[in-house]
Amino acid sequence: MVEINFTALVFTLSFIAFLGLMQLVFFTPVATKINLRESEVARDKNKTKSLIQEIEDKISKFKDDPEVLAARKEANELINAAKTEAHEAKSKLVAEVSVELKDRKDSSAKSLQQERDLIIKNLEGPIKEITSLMVAKLVSGASIKLKEELTV
Repeated sequence: MVEINFTALVFTLSFIAFLGLMQLVFFTPVATKINLRESEVARDKNKTKSLIQEIEDKISKFKDDPEVLAARKEANELINAAKTEAHEAKSKLVAEVSVELKDRKDSSAKSLQQERDLIIKNLEGPIKEITSLMVAKLVSGASIKLKEELTV
């Protein structure tokens, strides 16, 4: 059982004095600081909300602003025109290069054909001579002596 004596009474009074002292020194200043900070946070929160609302209002004004809409439309038209022009320029350039390459190919083929004809013409004489010598050897059985130099 709990016994009430002088020691318990002194302990109770000292504890009450300690709580009063803590109230004056710690609890009241800390509570004041906490309230002050909470009010600052609430003020900053309200300010932030108002700024967000202001920004959203400005954004909505720009979304519906006829000048901005006209500028966007004009920008899209310019971009599309530039794309079309670039595509046409590309097609034209590809066509020009294709024609040039075809002309080069035809010119090269013509040049190769002329060189081939010239080589065949230059070889006709030696081939005829070799053929006649081979026929003569086959017919007569004599040895064939070829010219040392053949010009092409």
